Amino acid sequence: MRVLFDTNIFIEHLHGAAHVAPFFAAAQRGSYEIAVSVITEYELLRFPRIDANEEDEILLLTAPLHVLGIDRRTARLAALISRRHPNIEMADIFIAATAIANGLPLLTRNVRDSRKIQELKLLTDPPIDSIEHD
Repeated sequence: MRVLFDTNIFIEHLHGAAHVAPFFAAAQRGSYEIAVSVITEYELLRFPRIDANEEDEILLLTAPLHVLGIDRRTARLAALISRRHPNIEMADIFIAATAIANGLPLLTRNVRDSRKIQELKLLTDPPIDSIEHD
């Protein structure tokens, strides 16, 4: 199953948050194929105080992933979502539109805003069969 990972999942992973580790472990075992929006790449690399080591870590993390761009369909979906939900941040709207346009579930910790978008399939838990039992 291909899943679009939201920016917050990568940020938490880079900060060593244990609660997102099962998602990356599931991807390593092949339960997920991680996709990423170009907006997520932008968000990860835009922080003003990012140093060269952090940038390298982000680039290594995202390099093998399937990167999805913004085409006309995605832009139009984003515009529709924005009209319906003007209080959701633009980057979040484009990431959601990317997931919808590509028929992918979105793995995010921002469920509060994302659940407002009816067309969006949300993923909040790793598949049961992908969790290692030691």
